[in-house]
Amino acid sequence: MTKDHKKELGKWGEDQLDKWMIEQEWHPIEKNLRIHGGEIDRIYILKKHTDEKLFCIAEVKTNIIYNKSNLNLLLSEVGIKKYIKTRQMKNLYKIGENYLSKGFSKIFLRLFIILKTTKKIDTSLFEGKFSPFKLCFKSNHYFIISLEPEFTKIQARKSLLQIKI
Repeated sequence: MTKDHKKELGKWGEDQLDKWMIEQEWHPIEKNLRIHGGEIDRIYILKKHTDEKLFCIAEVKTNIIYNKSNLNLLLSEVGIKKYIKTRQMKNLYKIGENYLSKGFSKIFLRLFIILKTTKKIDTSLFEGKFSPFKLCFKSNHYFIISLEPEFTKIQARKSLLQIKI
C-alpha cells in the first residue's frame, strides 16, 4: 500500500466516523489538531439539549480486512500495540487533561477503528459482555469499533481522567 493510498484510506475512515458521530449528535470541533509531539485526530462535542458540555477526544485508525484471521491478528493485544503508537495514547491523555484543567468534567477518550471489509466478516467478537471492543456501526462494506484506551496496555502516564465506554 503506497503512502498516498494510506492517507486516502485514513481520510475516508475519518469521514465515515464523522458521519456516524454526527448521527449520534456528536459534532467535530477540531480535526487533525496539531499539538507538540503529534496530532489529535478528532475532538467532538455533544450537541444535545443540555447545559453540560460533553467532549470526546478520539484517535482514529482505518484498515482493510481481508479475512477473519487478518481481523483476529489486528485486534489481538499484540496487534493493537503495533497499531496504536505510545505517542498517540499520550496525546489523548494530554489533551484530555487540558480539557479537565479548563473545568470540563465529562471527557471521553476513544480509540476508534474503522475496518473496511472485502467480504462479510463475523462481528460476534465485539458482542461479548467482557470484550474490550464495542461495535458502534456495521454495514456491508465497513464497520466502526471503539475500544478502551486501557486495553492497549501502553504505558501512557496515568491520568485523573475518568475513561468510560
